[in-house]
Amino acid sequence: MKRSKSNNIKLGALVLITSLIFAFGIFKISGTGGWTGNKITIYADFSDVKGLLIGNNVRYSGITIGDVDNIQIISDTTVRVVMSLEENSKKYLKSNIRADIATNGLVGNMLVNLSPGKGNAPVIKDGDFVMIKQTVELSEMLGTLSSANDKIDEISTTLLEITRKINVGNGTISQLINDSQIASNLKSTTKNLHLTTEQLKASSESVNLLLSGISDGEGNIGYLLKDNSLKQQMESISQNIDSLLVDRTEPILKNLESSSLAIYNTTKDLEAKIAEIEKSDGLLGTLMTDTTISNDLKATMDNLNEGTKKFDESMEALQNHWLLRGFFKKKKKETEKVEKY
Repeated sequence: MKRSKSNNIKLGALVLITSLIFAFGIFKISGTGGWTGNKITIYADFSDVKGLLIGNNVRYSGITIGDVDNIQIISDTTVRVVMSLEENSKKYLKSNIRADIATNGLVGNMLVNLSPGKGNAPVIKDGDFVMIKQTVELSEMLGTLSSANDKIDEISTTLLEITRKINVGNGTISQLINDSQIASNLKSTTKNLHLTTEQLKASSESVNLLLSGISDGEGNIGYLLKDNSLKQQMESISQNIDSLLVDRTEPILKNLESSSLAIYNTTKDLEAKIAEIEKSDGLLGTLMTDTTISNDLKATMDNLNEGTKKFDESMEALQNHWLLRGFFKKKKKETEKVEKY
């Protein structure tokens, strides 16, 4: 009896140990980390958990490090997921990690996927909230593909219609493809453009040679651009012209000046003689007292005076002329120098 009882105890202990080992293996396979080991809790707020359930896995870079402990509805736009993670994985998790909800394969269960963030950050702590990583939904991708497929179908239909019109012979493109005369004209135009291009190239080379020669000082233009003595030569020519004008015009101006003086003296003498005649009683006085003769003589005198005045004005104009200005300035300086001494 005692032996049977002892066997039952041994059998029960064996079953209990086997059950514990089986349960431990089940928890290990499910990724919960078993019954041993401390846990840390972190939170993430999503707008849509996409069918995530309590007990689903939490993975970091593809490795299961915990599970979903709870799912809470915070508001109409926020659902909070409470995650329980193995404490020994905490040293690898930074506070800048990102969380998103993904599927375990195409038809697998939903899970929370944690991915590392950029840059350095402190180690995550118990009770921290993690940021959310925005992902593109499969339904959105399928909708985008469907829209793109519709556009591709529309484009294909349009291309088929254009191809049909081209084959029938409608439009300019069809004529370009089917009309041999147009092709021949295009070929001729291309040939002419090629010849024109060659001619332009040759002209450009000639212009380059010409510019190169000018740059080297060749030809009249090159001489004007490169010769530094041209300014001195022009100044020398200007001085020679001034000297020539002075030498040639000085005798003329002296004659004009003496003639002007002689005419002025003659006019004064005539005025004096006329005054004496008017005072005398002789024939000349009679002539002078006669109104008609007097008027004629006065008109003559006025004409002489007017001529002398215009002559003086002409002399003044000659003195101000740019060709003779240098000469008169030179004469003035010489006169001032003589008067000074």
